[in-house]
Amino acid sequence: MATQAQAAMLTTEAVSAHPTDAKSENKDIENTKEEVDHSVTDSEDLDLERWNEPRANAYRYFATIFAFTIMGMNDAAYGLYCDITGLSRTIHRPPYAVLPVIFAFSGFGIGLLDGAFNAWVGNMEHANE
Repeated sequence: MATQAQAAMLTTEAVSAHPTDAKSENKDIENTKEEVDHSVTDSEDLDLERWNEPRANAYRYFATIFAFTIMGMNDAAYGLYCDITGLSRTIHRPPYAVLPVIFAFSGFGIGLLDGAFNAWVGNMEHANE
């Protein structure tokens, strides 16, 4: 069993074996800052797409907006389905237990499309305007 003196000696040996130089750490931080600053100026020089340039992007952009509208309607359809089934029991419909499974698949697909469309539009020039 090691005594406290032996433990203290081992600790000092471990620290002296791997000295940390504060100056070298500061240089690493400064180099990292320069790399980040350089990458920001490079991204400003990029030729980003616009929603109306090239011409095909205008059609793609409006198709994206239309798709967002349809996806929103699909999300709202579940509530409408519940209202309709409460009013009319004669409509042919799947059992209620099937609906969450169907909407889970639909929601997964909508999530993929939503992420893809947002990434595409977000990568355009002045995307936040």
